[in-house]
Amino acid sequence: MWRQSSSSDVHASPSGSAVAPDDMVSLGVMLLCLNLCSAVQDVAVDGLALHLLPDDHLSIGNTLQVRDLQKRATDYGQQGTAAACEHNSTRSI
Repeated sequence: MWRQSSSSDVHASPSGSAVAPDDMVSLGVMLLCLNLCSAVQDVAVDGLALHLLPDDHLSIGNTLQVRDLQKRATDYGQQGTAAACEHNSTRSI
């Protein structure tokens, strides 16, 4: 599936970027698959919550699920920022 592009396969666009057309198709297919898997997982988790939780606990279950997602996204962002700062501080000038 993956192959290295040779210089003859690369075409410069008017904006100046060089991207092989088959690489764009591969990227598009991968992003489509990622999006599809993400949507299927979201529906599956919601269905599982509906199946496992009693009706009076559905709202708190949804709140906890969203809050957990927000916390993980924030933690990931802080880790990325910390890693970038550490990388910049250890570089010699």
